[in-house]
Amino acid sequence: MPQLWIPLLLLLSSNGTQPLARLFVATAEGPYVSHSWGEYWETLRHRLPRDIRVFHCLGPRAYAGGPDGLFVSDDFGESWTGVNTWEGGEVTAILASSYFPAEPVIFVGTRDGLYRSRDGGEKNWERIAETVQGSVHAIAWPGPSLFVATSQGLFHTEDIGESWEEVGKGLPEVAVLSVTLSGYFGIEPVLFVGLDGAGVYRSRDGGESFQPVSAPTWAHQAVRAIYWWKSSLFAGTDAGLFISQDAGESWESAAAELEGKMILAISIPAADSPVGSDVLVGTEQGVFKTSDGATTWRQMKSGMSSSRIFGFGSFPSPAPELR
Repeated sequence: MPQLWIPLLLLLSSNGTQPLARLFVATAEGPYVSHSWGEYWETLRHRLPRDIRVFHCLGPRAYAGGPDGLFVSDDFGESWTGVNTWEGGEVTAILASSYFPAEPVIFVGTRDGLYRSRDGGEKNWERIAETVQGSVHAIAWPGPSLFVATSQGLFHTEDIGESWEEVGKGLPEVAVLSVTLSGYFGIEPVLFVGLDGAGVYRSRDGGESFQPVSAPTWAHQAVRAIYWWKSSLFAGTDAGLFISQDAGESWESAAAELEGKMILAISIPAADSPVGSDVLVGTEQGVFKTSDGATTWRQMKSGMSSSRIFGFGSFPSPAPELR
């Protein structure tokens, strides 16, 4: 039976006024917010357009983007305003520095390249990385390495975007849709990418070279979402969700409830969150959630229609991808 109670820690911050845990989701029907980690959803109407596609939450600041540009909130998503200095067009991916208060650098991917702000997006944006071509699908930044997955391949920088190189020897010439890295990338430079129609590939040398590691049953599927969390590697394919416990050597289907469903997004809560075991996936038929280590899944549709999911954002922020 679904747990409909909400722990007090989810509702109040240390001063008893500000919600700690909020989960945002961008859907084909517009953006929604949940204060109960998906148990119930409410329409997010705070000056955000209907066609939001991506969220990125820092706390208290949050960013959202889509075809109508870039939006920012400074109160945990209570209210939103358009970023007046943004001129990059449609937003497809957002990622900020892990040390944002001290280093307010943020990268925003678009349908036509990559943009960077060094002041948190307050005033100055610059289009960078002329070598990074095509639509940006995902960004991963363990520091100092930063990877950008695009329709034209995989690109890498080690100096916050000043210089770039295309990496990925061994990858087929298809779009790179998703990327995830080891939490200890500096000493264990392992990363995985999800490809358009070519499954999952793995690199053990920091992205220089890759080998296919997909299961034969979905090796030719698109992998639009991939996440490495503790010892589990989640691959969201057009044929369902698959999990590997041995860094891609072997795979198993996550659940019968997700077989045959197109997986579009994955949300992992922070390690110290009271919902630390709750993993959510977004599909073309809504949101599904597990609270028992991916053993069982249930659809989370209370307050929200079962529409296509584009992406998640959450306070507290998602956990680092640890092995």
